[in-house]
Amino acid sequence: MQSEVIEMILEAEKSADKIILEATKKASKIINESQEQAAETVRKAVAIEKERVLEEVAKKKQASEERVRAYREAKQNELENISIHSERVEQAAEEAFREILRVDFLEDKE
Repeated sequence: MQSEVIEMILEAEKSADKIILEATKKASKIINESQEQAAETVRKAVAIEKERVLEEVAKKKQASEERVRAYREAKQNELENISIHSERVEQAAEEAFREILRVDFLEDKE
């Protein structure tokens, strides 16, 4: 009888060891799957953040290019205005010079 009890205890230990081994395997599998899911979540988050940053950089680049274009247009308009004003001043100077010559000529004739 004592040997039967010992054998039952040994069988119970084997059964408990099997249960512990199976539980350990399942726990390891769950941990591995969780780590893989976490890593995938991190990769997706990094990809989303990278895309957001790239979009922000593109927006800033476009805004910068628009400012440069507007500045160039303003400077081009300024140069055109200066050129027009310069031509007018030059014409006025020529007219004034001709008038001076005409007046001098008329005075010399008198």
